[in-house]
Amino acid sequence: QFASANFFKMSLGDTSVQEENSTYEYCIRQGCIAMGWGREVDFSTTRNEAEVGDLVAKSDIPQTYQRYTTTAIKCLKFWMQKGDVVFVSKGNRYLRAVGIVRGPYEYRPDSEIGYSQFRGVDWLATDLDYPVSRVLKDKQFSQQTIYKLDKTDILPDLF
Repeated sequence: QFASANFFKMSLGDTSVQEENSTYEYCIRQGCIAMGWGREVDFSTTRNEAEVGDLVAKSDIPQTYQRYTTTAIKCLKFWMQKGDVVFVSKGNRYLRAVGIVRGPYEYRPDSEIGYSQFRGVDWLATDLDYPVSRVLKDKQFSQQTIYKLDKTDILPDLF
C-alpha cells in the first residue's frame, strides 16, 4: 500500500471549537471526508482541473477565496485517488484519524453538517492523539484544509 499510495492531509472542522467537532464525528460515522470549500457549487460534471477553475470563477464565491477553493476542489476531486491515504489532523501537531479513499468525489448539498463536497473513506484508525513527529520527518501539518503530502516526508514505519 505505501509504495503505490499518495498521502493527503485533511482538516475536518476546527479542533479548537467544540461545535465543529460535529463535522469530524459525522465524517467518522458516515465513512467520508467533507469540505466546506466550494460552498454550494456542484463540481460533479467537471471533467478536468481547468473546468474546476472556470466553474469557481463563474460562481458567487468571493474573489479572495477563489484561488484556494479551486486548489482544494482539484485536490479532493482529481488528485486524490481510490486507495490513497488521508491523514486527518488535530491541530498542526497531532494526527486524529487515518483513512483510505474508497470512493469518487460526491456533491451532497443537503448534508446535515452544511458541507457539500465529499469523498468516501474507509477509516483505519480514529480518535487518535498521535504526534505528527511520528508520521512526518521534521515537519508538522499546516493550517490548510486539504493538501497532498510529499511522500518523502512520510515515515514508512507507520505502515
